Amino acid sequence: MHHPSPADSHPPLLVLSPAGLSLTARAALVAHPALTHATFATDLAAVRGRLNAAPATPVLLVHGTDSSETLTAIATLISAAPSTAIVLMIEPSAVELELAALERGAAECLSRTSLDAGQLPRVVARACARCRGGRGASPTADASDAPALDQFFAHDSSSRELADTIPVLLWVDDANHELIYQNQAADDFTGRTVADNYGRNWFADVHPEDVAGLEACYAHTIAQPAPYQHTHRLRRADGTYRRVLEIGIPRFLENNQLGGFLGVDVDITELMETSTRLQDAEERYQSLIAALQEGVTLHEAERGLVYANEAAQRILGLTLDQLMGRSLIDPRWSIVRADGSPFPAEELPAAVTLRTGQPFEGVPMGVHRPDGSMRWLTVSTQPLRHPGQPAPYAVVVSFADVTTERSSLLALRTSEQRYRTFIEQSSEGIWRYEFTEPVPIALPVQDQIRAWAVHSYLAECNTAMARMYGYDRPEEITGSRVSDLLSLDDPANQAFLSAFIRAGYRLTDVESHEHDRHNQPRIFLNNLVGQIENGALVRIWGTQRDITTQKQLEDETRQARRMETAGRLAGGIAHDFNNLLTVILGTSDILLQDPATHLTAREDVEEIKRAATRAASLTRQLLAFSRRQVLQPRIIDLDSLVEGVERMLQRLIGEDVVLVTHHHAGLWRIQADPGQLEQVLLNLCVNARDAMPTGGRLTISTGNVDFAGAESGSESVMPRGEYVGMTVEDSGSGMSAEVMQHIFEPFYTTKEPGKGTGLGLATVYGIVKQSDGFIFADSTPGEGSRFRIFFPRVEGTPETAEPFLVAPAAPRAVGTILLVEDEESVRRLARRVLESTGYRVLEATQGHEALAIAEQSAGTVDLVITDIVMPGMSGQELTLRLRERHPNLRILYVSGYTDDAILQHGTLLPDTAFLHKPFSPGLLTAKVREMLLR
Repeated sequence: MHHPSPADSHPPLLVLSPAGLSLTARAALVAHPALTHATFATDLAAVRGRLNAAPATPVLLVHGTDSSETLTAIATLISAAPSTAIVLMIEPSAVELELAALERGAAECLSRTSLDAGQLPRVVARACARCRGGRGASPTADASDAPALDQFFAHDSSSRELADTIPVLLWVDDANHELIYQNQAADDFTGRTVADNYGRNWFADVHPEDVAGLEACYAHTIAQPAPYQHTHRLRRADGTYRRVLEIGIPRFLENNQLGGFLGVDVDITELMETSTRLQDAEERYQSLIAALQEGVTLHEAERGLVYANEAAQRILGLTLDQLMGRSLIDPRWSIVRADGSPFPAEELPAAVTLRTGQPFEGVPMGVHRPDGSMRWLTVSTQPLRHPGQPAPYAVVVSFADVTTERSSLLALRTSEQRYRTFIEQSSEGIWRYEFTEPVPIALPVQDQIRAWAVHSYLAECNTAMARMYGYDRPEEITGSRVSDLLSLDDPANQAFLSAFIRAGYRLTDVESHEHDRHNQPRIFLNNLVGQIENGALVRIWGTQRDITTQKQLEDETRQARRMETAGRLAGGIAHDFNNLLTVILGTSDILLQDPATHLTAREDVEEIKRAATRAASLTRQLLAFSRRQVLQPRIIDLDSLVEGVERMLQRLIGEDVVLVTHHHAGLWRIQADPGQLEQVLLNLCVNARDAMPTGGRLTISTGNVDFAGAESGSESVMPRGEYVGMTVEDSGSGMSAEVMQHIFEPFYTTKEPGKGTGLGLATVYGIVKQSDGFIFADSTPGEGSRFRIFFPRVEGTPETAEPFLVAPAAPRAVGTILLVEDEESVRRLARRVLESTGYRVLEATQGHEALAIAEQSAGTVDLVITDIVMPGMSGQELTLRLRERHPNLRILYVSGYTDDAILQHGTLLPDTAFLHKPFSPGLLTAKVREMLLR
């Protein structure tokens, strides 16, 4: 036989779930075993229609996301069907909503976690029992129960014991509010029994401020009989007041007169205090979240986004309605990584946190807003878990809008990159020195400089500076101290650093003498500024430019100017001096060849000739260093030239000096005057011998050099190309840096007076330069000296000099010679010699006279002998004008001084020859015969 359950006494349960409830949550309700026979609805109006047809239908109201919407639904349902029983299903933590719902007429509140097939029917039955005969029932329905209740409690001890075990205040009073019954809990609370309260209105225990509200509640429930709820303060036995929730119904007698009330009071003091604290905390939390400039959103696993503060809405460009319910993997999110690549939804920090419980902090990402703009965010996540549950049920996502900061940072990085590029591309060295200990500026100057040597270090520099010191990368030189690169003992550097300090730690365009990693000297032009903090120097910034090559070029230029000045002086002297020497030597030869010259006179003439010869040698050296001599270059093999003079050099340097030569197989060819190169070797070896008075080693080596150019060093003045090199190196005493600065200067010598003219190396320098070559010297005191010479490579076959054959006495010469010489004594000597040989001589003192003579003697002049330097018209101009009429005319230039411009940089024109003054009569006649035989 079926025994009806409490649930069978009312129609089937009606479930009202809000439209905003997620599909997942709604599906879970429909499938729940406890709601198998329930009817589901989402529309409040539809539920009201059902209640109009069946007012006693119990309603299970499922709370959604909006508390005010839920409370409004309760009031609407009660208004439509006062007798219906409403059970509210809420979260366990929604204490405040539970109280508000009970106050507005909900019969029961049921936790989501308590929804099971056994408990739900009991809860619904209890709710229906509370509402039966309440809302909308006739007053007489409950009035008849009051005497029965009193009688029942009077004669049924078990029921009274049951009532006394209930932990709430259960009471019954009469129309005068005098208690006629209260349970044990009420006795304990008030400290008085019913007997103690005889003749006493129990309103005396209600807080005076709450009496009026309670009386108004009573009056309302009497006028419209229905169960009531009211909260007020009730005094307990110790005199303190406790807040209670009172639920009761009026009792009416058979004559419809009020018989009193039946009520239950629940002590909700702690609950209200907790609720108040929670509400205060919630308000503070909401105010704090609302005031944040960071966006904050809350995402639940089932319902998606359920909260977003105003900052989040502003940053994302979406309203709360547009955001509500969005899942973390909603395709409408358009999110990119920091590099601009798409951010997969399943890899988003919030999605990972909700899936794994792993929090994230400061993850950069960009989000596209609906208006098309991009906002850059740094995102942090924090999982939320129920107690005892490892998996999070929600995730809090906070994010800061760093778009402006990112733009500024990108602009800063771009600017810094441009700055770095500028620094790296700069040809000037840029650097920063720091100090491990700040250097007080109150210290004396020398103490500050010494402190720099100890506490300074190179913190950073660009590539250009590193290369100035011979390094490839800045990392190889950073960390160096000032004293590692700059010699603090150098007086020039001392002056430089002292000037920097005295100028207030700021200096421009000042030179420093330093050295690179290969210990090669470097000269830099510096601009630097120091940073002072708290009376101490903490760092120095600066730029520097390598002017080593520039200084070398300046030295070269100064040397060239000195040589030019000396050369002009020497050339002028040599011109006049050689004219005199020509006459002296020529006359001496004539006297020595004359048999009539007495023996004693012959010895005097020979002495005169020897002195004149030495003077001629001196003038040749003067012309050599000043590059005023006439070269007769030809293609030669340098190795062959060295081999040709090797025996002579060995005799010259002596037996105590070992001569070593290194030849290069396949040596390239050069073009130079072999006689002048022999002079170069001779002078260098003589100097080397003098530097090794006790013996040593002299090495001569040759080689091919494919020169790729040099950015610094002495070779930087030499163009790229192919050269033939010759090195002369000795193991002698060496030279100091001071001496090295002057070695190529004329008349500069370190030898004792009378031991040297100071023209040896000057002559070498002049010959090399006039031959388009380069010469570099290296020397260290006590370690010997090295001279390196480079000549440009040329193509061709070496030319051998034709041997000079002295012809036997020939018949008297025949031919007409035009002799042009402005110096009378030289002209007279030359005419005397030539006529004595048999030549016809036409004599002119200057160019215009020579042109006139040539015109008158058209076709009869076989050779023109002319001085080069003459007043009015030079020898070259004269010959050019003569050749306009007679292109094949032979020319013999005679001079004791030439200018590069006259003979086309020291080389002769076709069908021309040169005879250097002073010359002997025999040399003159031999040269003339050679020219006429061509």
